[in-house]
Amino acid sequence: MQVSFLFTALVPTRDFYNATGNWLFPELSKDYCCIAVDTIGDMGRSCPKDNNPGNGPGTEEETAEWIVQVLKELHIQQPVHVIGYSMGTTLGTCFARFYPEKVGKMILMAPVFLLAPVRILWLAQAISFGLLSQMVSQEGSMAKSLQDWFFGSMVADPKSLANMKHPELRKATESIGTAQVRLRPTFLDVEILTQINQNCPTLVVIGQRENVVDPQAAVAHAQKANLQVIEYENAGHMFFCESPARDDVIERAKEFLST
Repeated sequence: MQVSFLFTALVPTRDFYNATGNWLFPELSKDYCCIAVDTIGDMGRSCPKDNNPGNGPGTEEETAEWIVQVLKELHIQQPVHVIGYSMGTTLGTCFARFYPEKVGKMILMAPVFLLAPVRILWLAQAISFGLLSQMVSQEGSMAKSLQDWFFGSMVADPKSLANMKHPELRKATESIGTAQVRLRPTFLDVEILTQINQNCPTLVVIGQRENVVDPQAAVAHAQKANLQVIEYENAGHMFFCESPARDDVIERAKEFLST
């Protein structure tokens, strides 16, 4: 059975992995062995050895080597499909760049910085959210208001947060920790993206109301490298919370991987 890897974003706890994984995996697992990889140094349980950030991968090549080690420990020898969401798209492209023979196809969902720079306004908002969240009680109304303000800005319709099928996402935002991931996302030029796409066909999925990066700039850059692109009109960065985009993505992903 073909193996599919899922790399997600930098998030507070592994509950987020459950939220995104439970969205994709029930359908994908009918045809693929699906594995959600816990990033070394991410917030939560995936601490570097001796809790020292220096023991985690810090470069693109080290990140790719770490993924190879994961495959080896799982006794996976055949090429795997790679699905990355947000910061997870950086992890996926690191692997595809240095070990293209180990990758089948790749799906980049809501990529951060790979195709367009992160917006300064969003970065300021994210920093403010992190600082303010540490100053208020996580049980109070202020914490919920902060979450609605920050995460609500990353969906086309803020009501999507309240209506989402997987409440683990909100639970995941209640505990704000300190990420120890040393790797930083890198903008990839057209030549690199073209080479990646030639080695492993790549699909980009993005919402037209994406606010972390400029979606129009990201789409234009991806198309220059002949990457396949799916745009959703009424969807933001967290389109997996939004219907019908969330449900359509699964079907489109399965179609892409199977052809």
